[in-house]
Amino acid sequence: MLWLFALCYGAANGMMTILRGTIVQDLMWTEGYGAVSGMLSFPSNVAKGIAPIAAASIWMLYPRLSSC
Repeated sequence: MLWLFALCYGAANGMMTILRGTIVQDLMWTEGYGAVSGMLSFPSNVAKGIAPIAAASIWMLYPRLSSC
């Protein structure tokens, strides 16, 4: 089941990487490319920044989970 999640996540991340660079410029104006691209990547960047802190907090709150 974990391999299926990894496969789907990797495929979605790869598609978003390609689409973010091409579709924004095709559908929007060229001058606003940086602003629109930044807004699209903001939620992902916030999640990537919070994830290590959240994982460490869960690990400290539930130490039995780390022995699996």
